Amino acid sequence: MKPYIIVLVPFLFLSNSVAQEQKSKRSSRPVKYTFRDPRSYFNHTIYSIPKKNLNFHIGHRFGPISGGYGTFFGMDDYANTQIALDYGITEKLTVGISRIRYHRIHDIYVKYLIARQLKQGFPLSLSAMAYLGLDGYEYSSPASEVIETRDRINYLLQFMVARKFGRIFSLQVAPQYIHRNLVESRNESNDAISLNSIFRVHSWGITSFQLEYHVEFSDYLENNQILSVGMNFETSKHNFAFFFSNASVMDLTAIMADSEIQPIAWENILFAFNISRRFSLERKKPPLNP
Repeated sequence: MKPYIIVLVPFLFLSNSVAQEQKSKRSSRPVKYTFRDPRSYFNHTIYSIPKKNLNFHIGHRFGPISGGYGTFFGMDDYANTQIALDYGITEKLTVGISRIRYHRIHDIYVKYLIARQLKQGFPLSLSAMAYLGLDGYEYSSPASEVIETRDRINYLLQFMVARKFGRIFSLQVAPQYIHRNLVESRNESNDAISLNSIFRVHSWGITSFQLEYHVEFSDYLENNQILSVGMNFETSKHNFAFFFSNASVMDLTAIMADSEIQPIAWENILFAFNISRRFSLERKKPPLNP
């Protein structure tokens, strides 16, 4: 055997070992951009805010577009608004608060990313969320005299399952359990099970199309379905969503009251938008002097 071949053999083994290690690292990388905002049109997504990042969110719902030019297609009808903050405690743990105009709801949630989808590994992303909403509405007498603080609290537990198919499609399905301490009548249940699903199509550039469908399995609700369709414009720091829906509700437990939900029909469709801006709160080290 020639000397140079003997010298090359260890390098060939080393090169093959490095290549295998790099290939293993690439295959175990998490899938990116399944969703790019922690909040969807009605619900939440598996997206977690990066550590020490703050997300500022504004949601607005107008009136039905069937009002025509007389109401400027619903834009003259002030329906509902939400101001929210989301913060990444760790790469997997997100907390958030918001204030919603409807019933003066104040809410808080905690969301934990259980598992990430890998490029050549675990096929799903999994998250769990706990949500608490406090109804701050000023009821008229005599109801206001008998309603206690604990009666105003609503709870939600949600489990999210999501997957990105290739580079184009993302799908999330989220079963959830809702409990309301106070309901309007004895015929209504304090508990309910619902299912939220989101289908997202990644299109060219920074845009994507999204469809969201929510249904609650309650016999006493007249209107128990929410359908939203829209377009998103997403950058590294900003997210803009413009969509149409049959509901102006933004409290995740308010669907049980169903006063803001209309049947899915043209005359009940309204225009809405969400705006999000993310800020990094991590203190960067100054560069060293040369």
